[in-house]
Amino acid sequence: MPVQQTIQQTGHLIRFRDRGSRVGVFKFHGSLTDSQRKQVLNYSKHQLDRVIIFATNVAETGITIPDCRYVVDSGLAQRVKWNPELGCQELRTAFATRSSLDQRKGRAGRTASGICVRLYSEQDYKNSQQASDDNCDQDVAQTLLRLLEAEEKGRPIELPQPIPAAARSEAIGTLMELGALDKRMHVTKEGRFMLALGIGIRLSAFLLACNKAGCLWSGTIIAAMVSVFQGSGVTLLPSRATLGHTASNGKATSTAVDLGAIGGRRPIYKYIHASGDHLTLLKMFNAYTKTKTPTTWCNDTGIQAEKMRAVELSLDATRERLVRLGYSMRDNATKYNANGGLERSLLRALCVGFFDQLGVLSESFKPWRGVTRLLPVAKVGPRSEALSRFAAEVGGVGSACATAPEDGIGIRLNPRSVVYKSQEVAEENNEEPGEGYIVVFDSQMMVDSNPVPSAQLASYLSTDDLQALNPE
Repeated sequence: MPVQQTIQQTGHLIRFRDRGSRVGVFKFHGSLTDSQRKQVLNYSKHQLDRVIIFATNVAETGITIPDCRYVVDSGLAQRVKWNPELGCQELRTAFATRSSLDQRKGRAGRTASGICVRLYSEQDYKNSQQASDDNCDQDVAQTLLRLLEAEEKGRPIELPQPIPAAARSEAIGTLMELGALDKRMHVTKEGRFMLALGIGIRLSAFLLACNKAGCLWSGTIIAAMVSVFQGSGVTLLPSRATLGHTASNGKATSTAVDLGAIGGRRPIYKYIHASGDHLTLLKMFNAYTKTKTPTTWCNDTGIQAEKMRAVELSLDATRERLVRLGYSMRDNATKYNANGGLERSLLRALCVGFFDQLGVLSESFKPWRGVTRLLPVAKVGPRSEALSRFAAEVGGVGSACATAPEDGIGIRLNPRSVVYKSQEVAEENNEEPGEGYIVVFDSQMMVDSNPVPSAQLASYLSTDDLQALNPE
């Protein structure tokens, strides 16, 4: 089946007439924990007569389901593709590639004879794409940058499939705006840094800005948190229910989050930053590393322990690369205080990496009322010009923000984003919430159930943040 949501819905609909038979119904997808995966793969321990497993394409390779005799293939898969027109990733349900269809067929009959029932025609199979076009499935900026570097070194690399012209043009504009390429299309010092770091062009540009502002270590933590699930559809943030409620037994899930009842509920405000998701992730990781019982902490906050361990591995790898490149992995208070403090420095650094992913809310601190994204900067002018123009358009708290920029497009913010609770958190902690009109976002995807582009992470900015950025 193509998506986790469909699997969940179908699993709840299963009913059996023969009450005496022992039939197990399992769900298998990429968001399962290690223990949940083992429960599915070791179903024989449950002494069942028959097992039905609803799975996404995560079951195509890498695992063998014991004694699988029948496979029912929908022929669909959810695929991530890069949209150069919008400069974002699209997560869409499409017909699977022929290689994937063949892999699915091979799930049955590995230990005994099996049958594959395909819910599509033979002609559909013959017309299916042989394999995924990887050059079209991702932001090609880093690939293009590596190709240009190899060409400069006299060791050109030839791809099996050339990068499409539209994607190449978009990538060149982005690389120039980020300082990775100069006007002669030569790879700059910053561009070589981005390639050496290997975490993506935008996050690398973010860390370069963090280094200048004296907040490289904190920025590296945020980058590790983001890179683990960027573009994967997996979220590290707890659900809004976890943020706003206690455990089902009515008791606080942990003394660590017992911060006072509000209307009979105990929100875990301790880990939420009023600016939004990025600094919330930083606070959560810092809390995670200080706890003596990380698994319990993850259960209390609703975050998968496996994902936090993946963040630790990503952080260690990025830190090692930065140290090899000669960077000091400590925040510099003198530098970041001169730039408005640690928090403002981090948010302004985000603008450097995600300069063309800014949005304006139609109503302060109410993202559900509508968010409009400024079109990619490459289409309207240099980064400094676009940021200044954007700040002027939404500048001033009040009615000036009621009208979205004319050249913008509508976006949604992830329902799990803590920007929905920012004002509430600020009031609870007696913090100055700021303007609440401008957001910077990343990991943008488009989902079938709602064709409006959706951003996974977002944080509030002020017009001062945009105007304080160095035009270079």
